Amino acid sequence: MGPRIAIDVKGRSKKMITMETKLEIIKKYEEGMHGVTLANTYGRNQSTIGTIIKNKGTIKASTKCHEGEISVFWKSNAKAWVTKTISIEWINVCFGPAVKNYLEENNLPLKCLLVLDNTPAHPSGLEDIIHPDFSFIKVLYLPPNTTPLLQHMDQQVIANFKKLYTKHVVQKML
Repeated sequence: MGPRIAIDVKGRSKKMITMETKLEIIKKYEEGMHGVTLANTYGRNQSTIGTIIKNKGTIKASTKCHEGEISVFWKSNAKAWVTKTISIEWINVCFGPAVKNYLEENNLPLKCLLVLDNTPAHPSGLEDIIHPDFSFIKVLYLPPNTTPLLQHMDQQVIANFKKLYTKHVVQKML
């Protein structure tokens, strides 16, 4: 498959850098290759290479869950933040193995309670969909309309956003 082409805001097309290429650039940089050499090798602007190197931690973390590090599961969807498919994949690929590994390392019984709100992204009957290796995970769904009451951080963030947005709109009107 050839390089992906994207159209920027001004209608110009540009070649996208694949994740594999970004990882190659990071690896060569860590082996001692200079940014200018990398820019020439990959036919990119030196600032683009600099941005990749500056964000190498995020790029590495976004590729998969790393054992022994903070688990990051990076997926995206054009229409929603999380979908049923992404939820199921996260449980089977990231959450389940991490919990099982933690419980076994600490000689704890294989028991886990996963508490979820009732968003459409969390499918009902999730325990039946979870991989058999993680059948020890029990799922509990919160009742409808309780998430905002239990997540005070969300309330404060939303309140601050509304306040700042209203202030911005009023300032524009004046």
